[in-house]
Amino acid sequence: MNNAPSEITLAITTSKKSAGREGNLNYSSAEDLQLCKSWLKISQNSVVGADQESPAFWESIREHFTENLEESRCERNPKEKDLFSTVAITMTDFWGLFMRQNFNRGHERTFWVEYVVPIFKHFSIINKEIVLSWQVRSLLIKYVYNILTLFKLLVRCESKVLSHSSSQMVPGVWNNTNEKLFADGIGRENGFEVIIMESSGPHSTEYIDHSMGDTQKLITMTNNSLRDEILKYQNASFDTAKGLSVFSIQCICDKITLMKTSLCTSSMWQIIELRSATIPVTWDARVNMVGTFELLATLQASSLKYNTIDVFI
Repeated sequence: MNNAPSEITLAITTSKKSAGREGNLNYSSAEDLQLCKSWLKISQNSVVGADQESPAFWESIREHFTENLEESRCERNPKEKDLFSTVAITMTDFWGLFMRQNFNRGHERTFWVEYVVPIFKHFSIINKEIVLSWQVRSLLIKYVYNILTLFKLLVRCESKVLSHSSSQMVPGVWNNTNEKLFADGIGRENGFEVIIMESSGPHSTEYIDHSMGDTQKLITMTNNSLRDEILKYQNASFDTAKGLSVFSIQCICDKITLMKTSLCTSSMWQIIELRSATIPVTWDARVNMVGTFELLATLQASSLKYNTIDVFI
């Protein structure tokens, strides 16, 4: 793997400082937001953005950065600033991962924990109300060989989907039993499971049965989460209930897919794929981070369109 060339770092620094000098401004770190914007904008240019090591690429960033400095100081949208703070932190995190030679591509949890979890951990900067869970659950399985008793410890990086359990409960039946489902990641807002995540296999190989099984599992869990939340407000109108959404994220190899579950009719759910993005693991593929940030922005914008039912009653 090629390490990031030092001239790239120098180009960012030079671009930032020269933009400040040309405008006779005392440029501070507060304008890092605009630098992130410029990088994302120019990276999407099919001509200039194709070669991010070329002088033309960084010259375009400098020009865009200079032109929009004044505008960036006038912005007062905290959510937008938080989004680009998330972009900056995520880029820093990925920079460290790019520096190493390789990682365990054959283990399901390695790519998930090292590359995917940090993205959504940093995403909580924007949505401070959403609490993410990556619960580690331990199971002690007892084996007896002759006289000796042995214990084998299994660790599962999963969090229990509470809405799935409650959706199977029958009112008035005191001895209900229900199936337990665990997700690889859950985002809860005031108890409402609004984001549910699944990792479907290792980075190196896709196992179709595993992927399809996790897709079906996500459909079940998001439907139950939505149903559980709607049942809390049985006096709400149908139109109000249609305004609620639950989001799911599935990781297959190096790609993450964002989906939204909501009510379509009184007897039908609708599940829509909103975005997909490839998460880069090498410096040469770093342009794919643009798609990852677009997915985060889509999740942020979509989640702002819904609120809890009692707000709309």
